[in-house]
Amino acid sequence: MTALEILELQEEIIRLQARAITELYKALAQAVTVAEADKLPCVRDIREAARLHDGIRPYTPRAPTQGAGAQGVKG
Repeated sequence: MTALEILELQEEIIRLQARAITELYKALAQAVTVAEADKLPCVRDIREAARLHDGIRPYTPRAPTQGAGAQGVKG
């Protein structure tokens, strides 16, 4: 496997993980209030990851979006 193939595979793994996180976050948001969600460490981590991603977005190539799960979770 070439280095490029490894990077492409890692990118796909991250894309799938991001989609799963987004769907889980949506399900969580339906089960708890905003105030309760704000207290959860996992929600803080999702928001921090989104903030960090926004910081590098200008330096990364645009990947084609693949449905609603490709968008980040913002809070």
